[in-house]
This record gives sequence, C-alpha cells and structure tokens, in this order.
Amino acid sequence: MKKQIFALFVALLLIVIIFIGCLGDSTDKSQGKIIYVDIAGSKDFTNIQDAINNASNGDTIVVSEGIYNEYLFVNTSVNLKGSKYTIINPKNVALNENSLVYITANNCSIDGFTIFNTDFETDIIGINIYSSGNVIKGNSIFKFKYGIYIKDNINGQVITKNNISDNLISNCTYGIYVYSDAENNIIFNNDLIDNNDGMYLYYFVNNSILKNYVYSNTGYGIYIGSHSDGNMISRNVCKNNRYGIRFKGVSFNEIFLNRCENNDIGLYSCCGSNDNILYYNSLVNNKKQASDGFVNSWDNGIVGNYWDDYIVIYTNATQIDGFWSIPYDILDGNNKDNFPLINPFI
Repeated sequence: MKKQIFALFVALLLIVIIFIGCLGDSTDKSQGKIIYVDIAGSKDFTNIQDAINNASNGDTIVVSEGIYNEYLFVNTSVNLKGSKYTIINPKNVALNENSLVYITANNCSIDGFTIFNTDFETDIIGINIYSSGNVIKGNSIFKFKYGIYIKDNINGQVITKNNISDNLISNCTYGIYVYSDAENNIIFNNDLIDNNDGMYLYYFVNNSILKNYVYSNTGYGIYIGSHSDGNMISRNVCKNNRYGIRFKGVSFNEIFLNRCENNDIGLYSCCGSNDNILYYNSLVNNKKQASDGFVNSWDNGIVGNYWDDYIVIYTNATQIDGFWSIPYDILDGNNKDNFPLINPFI
C-alpha cells in the first residue's frame, strides 16, 4: 500500500512539473524573440526594414551601430532599439508617406536612434505616428520639417496613449507637430532646441505636456491651438523663444509650475481662449511677461504666479505670508493674478 501511495505521489508530482513547464513555455513565447541587425552582415539582417518584415508582434529588433540609408514602415507591433551611434538617413521616403519612420501598428517602441535628414529642402517627417500605445524614447532627431508628427485624422481614429519622452529634437521646422484627434498622450522630458516651433498642437485633448526643455526656438516654444482642451502643461522650461507658451482658442487647460524666461512674450492667451487656469508659473525677464484679453484664471484661488518685475511696478506692495499684497494686472485685458508670489518655485 505504501508503495502504491508513493507511486501515485510521484505521478502527481510529475504532472504538476510538466504543467508548470508548459506555463513557463507559454510565458516565454508571449514575450517575443530578439532579432539582430548589423549593417556589416554579422547578424540576422543587414537592414532594419527586412527585420521588421520578418518580425511578429512583440518581437524586439536590436540594431547595431552604423549608418542605415532607408525608410521604415512599421506595421507590426515591434520594439526597435538602437545604440548610441545607430544613424538612419532618409531614402525614398516618398514611398513611405514622406516619412523616415512611419508607424501604423499599435504598441511599438522606437528607442535610441539618431534620425538625421541630409536633404532639408524637402518636407520630410522624422517619425510619423498613426497609431496608439507607442513609446518614442531617447532618440535624436535633426533637420526635418516635422521632427515627430501625429498624423492627420482620416478615418475618425483617435490617437491615444503614446509616450514621447527623452528625445532631442533640433533644427526642425516643427519639433513636435500634432494635427489629429489625440487624447491621453504624454510628451515628457524632451529637449526641443533651435527649431522654428518647439511644439505645435491642434485637436489635442486631455493630454500631458510635462518637464520639457524648450529653448531658442524662433517662433513658439509651446503652441496650443484650436480644439486643444483639457490638457495639463506643467514643469516645462521655455527659454529664449519668441513666445514661451501660447494658447489660442482653447479652454480648460491647466498651466502650472512652468518657467518662462527670456522670451519676447512669456505666456500669451489669444483668440477666444477662455476658462484656462494658470498658477505657480515663474515669469522671468521676458520682454512682455504675459498677455490675455479673454477670461482666464491667473491663480487657483490660493496661489498665483511669480513675476520678476512685480516690485518695479508695484512699489507700494507689502509682503504677506509669501505673497504680494497688490494683485498683478495681466496686460491687454481685465485679468489679475490675485496671489502673486514673492519667490519663484525651484
């Protein structure tokens, strides 16, 4: 009897081991395989597009250093990972929606590439996104008309849950350009330097624009245009642009904890922008600190903004618990900051 019980125990144990092993195999397969690309020919493929064409959803494509003269059409949910000196130059982009990288699949990632346009006279897009759930991270993008572009809405598709973060975008006409129904996307911690416009956003609803460094753009640092409502714009540094942050014909945006410095105009509301709220921003050494001829709130009922020219304008003001005693008048309208801060946030 004891031998029978022992044999039954061993049999059950083997069944459990086999079952767990099968679960382990299933989990591993769901993670996808790794495909390697090396222009020198020592890996699976010598160009990136061939690797994409042979990949399945969830695969990771690791691209070695080198200069790859091609365009990428990403219609499979893959993860593309470059190294420090993985460079892609445009080739035959007219066949690819005029885009060096054109993403139509959801849940892709483009990470760590240098994307460089050697023919700046043409209207080329660096990364063109026409899908959702993508991560565009850690890339350096130079000399395009559009550095990163969220594509026109053609079929009523809403572009959502994309994460554009930690990229350097420079010498483009538009660093990041959106003209689409785009909701719940994140633009985080990008450097937008020496473009015409840093960000240019239309039909951009309930998104987050956080902690970007927007420097030395000849036009707009951050431009929030028509039908772009309910966004959170916070902790951005907009410095040495013509306009730091401009919002036009929009409502219900929350603009707080930004620093606008050395711009022609720091914060600019125009053309029917109402019901936006601006607080805890630091306005420093702008030729014109702010302009607003519409109905917006320049404090949240508790905290206003820091104006470095305040004490020059309001020489009779006194300090009360971290605030100045006299409200700050916003130029070109009837708005006031009722709780102007004595010190900027750090």
